Amino acid sequence: MPRAVKPTRKFQPIVLKQAVDRSEALSMAKTVKDSAATRKVAILAADGVDGEAVAAMQRALLAAGAVPKIVAPHGGSLKAEGGGALAVDFTLLTVGSVLFDAVFVPGGAGSTRTLAGDAAAVLFVREAYKHCKAIAASGTGLALLEAAGVDAKDVLTRRDADGQLAAAFVKAIAQHRDWAREARAESVPA
Repeated sequence: MPRAVKPTRKFQPIVLKQAVDRSEALSMAKTVKDSAATRKVAILAADGVDGEAVAAMQRALLAAGAVPKIVAPHGGSLKAEGGGALAVDFTLLTVGSVLFDAVFVPGGAGSTRTLAGDAAAVLFVREAYKHCKAIAASGTGLALLEAAGVDAKDVLTRRDADGQLAAAFVKAIAQHRDWAREARAESVPA
């Protein structure tokens, strides 16, 4: 029968006091919220994407100083709905939503169908939502939000592409995060 060892004080864990309890300077809630400049924006797309919606959003983001990047299920280029090609910057295999400040999901039936059935794309949107990042969708891109379980009332959406969506999205990106969404995001699995 093993002998019981009496605990001694010298083997107990030591609780160290942190040098800094809380730093307002490091708080994301206290960051400057007046510009979308340098914010990295993921444009989630697949073959069959609405190329015009992507181009319009890229122009608006670049004009605001943001950095739009196309994220797709595969590398190379995407075939846009109605013709044309878009260069892919990142694949869903090699990048996560934590590397971006915001997410735009353009329409295009083929693109939306592919992304809504892709677990990595659904997770990408869910994580962005849970992290209170700005999210926008146009046209059929709303179906990806639905597949991710994201309430469309919490993000910027338009069923048809228009300049108002881009302007509202740039404004939301400048705010960095939508902290009011934090409590509602608890119910979305990620």
